[in-house]
Amino acid sequence: MKKIARKQHVIHFLLIASVLLLVAFISNFTFFRWDLSDDHKYSLTPTTKQLLQKIEDKLEVKIYLDGDMPASYRKLKSEIKYVLDECKAYSNNIEYVFINPQESSSQAERDSLAAELYRKGLVYSQITEKEKDAASMQVLWPGAIVNYKGREMSLNFLENSQSYLPREVRIANSITNLEYSLANVIHQLNQVVKPKIGFIQGHGELNPASTFGIYKALEEFYSIEYITIANKLDALLGCKAIIIADPSTAFDEKDKFIIDQFIMKGGRSLWLVESTSAKMDSLNRHEEFLATPMELNLTDQLFKYGVRISPNLVMDYQSAAVPIIDGIEGNQPVYTNYNFAFLPLLDTAQKHPITDNIGLVRAEFASNLETVGAKDITKTILLKSSKLSKIMPNPTRVSINIVREKLPASYFNSGSQNIAALLEGNFTSIFQHRVPALIAEDKEIRFVDKCAKPNKMIVISDGDIIKNEVGKNGNPIADLGDDRFLGRGLYGNKDFVVNAINYLCDDSGLLLARSKNIPMRLLDKSKVESSSFTYQLVNVLAPLSIILLIAIALISWRRFHYAK
Repeated sequence: MKKIARKQHVIHFLLIASVLLLVAFISNFTFFRWDLSDDHKYSLTPTTKQLLQKIEDKLEVKIYLDGDMPASYRKLKSEIKYVLDECKAYSNNIEYVFINPQESSSQAERDSLAAELYRKGLVYSQITEKEKDAASMQVLWPGAIVNYKGREMSLNFLENSQSYLPREVRIANSITNLEYSLANVIHQLNQVVKPKIGFIQGHGELNPASTFGIYKALEEFYSIEYITIANKLDALLGCKAIIIADPSTAFDEKDKFIIDQFIMKGGRSLWLVESTSAKMDSLNRHEEFLATPMELNLTDQLFKYGVRISPNLVMDYQSAAVPIIDGIEGNQPVYTNYNFAFLPLLDTAQKHPITDNIGLVRAEFASNLETVGAKDITKTILLKSSKLSKIMPNPTRVSINIVREKLPASYFNSGSQNIAALLEGNFTSIFQHRVPALIAEDKEIRFVDKCAKPNKMIVISDGDIIKNEVGKNGNPIADLGDDRFLGRGLYGNKDFVVNAINYLCDDSGLLLARSKNIPMRLLDKSKVESSSFTYQLVNVLAPLSIILLIAIALISWRRFHYAK
């Protein structure tokens, strides 16, 4: 019996050894990784994997987030490390290092490094930690400098447009976007030629000073040019996408034709078009004005593509605030911030890579946008006003004094209104069956009556979404998404527009990495503070109790087993 048992043990050992050797042999030829996390947060998207495999030279990532810091930032650091380790599994050319900017004992060296990081585009976070009666302040740099083939780019991990959110939520959102943030930088560094973006001019569009904020945000990824079409057929030649930002005068048919043919031949477009002549500048000069419909001669063109911008204004109970003079103390005016219903704060309508994890988008005298016709075009609503909205038909009188009336929520009874829509599909030309044979057959014009391949565009019923504040001297005085009265990085306008352009110009599907949904599992601070001793006691005693129970069970089993 003992010989048979021994023989069986040997056979089992040989079988197990053979299986292990076979697995080891196969693993030399096959690469695979298993992500056992319930949300698959450590699994890279196929597009990111393909991008990593194209890295031909050493890619160096210097992360300036190390040393003593709050627990939430330590969590961010560990998640950055996990993502980079996952990237290294698909590319041996990636190297990374964590650096503590406060490591040097010399204050001069620390200040010099901080100035260099700021110059390179990193944004610091000033953290105030309160412990009982004491408070300490700390400056952190949650960002990285990425070097590849002699080129360098900055990467900020924190979502700066969500400064109104608690720190833990902002960091959780940043963790969700880590893969996209890193992959996007690698994609830009790997590009030999930047795609060209054209800001259309000549119809009263926003000038360079008013679009300076988005220009600075986009020039990192694109070559940007301000273009006046002026009836020139080749005006948009070489553009990947165009931006029509808040025009105020009508388009003639020739310019419409050139834009239409640009779209029919695969060009992408971002339309920020208003239907009403209403601006905050008017309220700066007068306490009230009459908002009237504005004719841009674009209604038929946008209708053909699948949307209609109604000639009205959307008021929203959820709105941005404006400072109003409420009195005089001494010789100085006293300002009070009032919510102004004509400045709706727009929320994301549904989950989409363009709008995932961005802050509220500030609009200014927006109109309702409807999707119409064009059955073969897919329409996705990106931004909506809140459920407490009110439609005001034009003409309507707009008065700044409405802020003091404190309108009840019941007044806003029109329901949520669409403000931005993504259109995707094979668009049909507005000039189909309208151009004479001489133009249709002209080899220089090369008229196209329908997109040969699926195309995409975004239409927004408010031009001010892309506008930054400009001073009386005509120079920009605040970045896009900033409010010079209420705070920096308060709104998600910049993130939204950058995401919109990236989505329009991205043919690789890289932006889909933003679609990851990593659930936030945040601690309840009030419970932690009130029951901290209880949790500490449980954390100490629970493991010891489990080990003790296992030991008692093993001893009991051994006694029972050997007693027989």
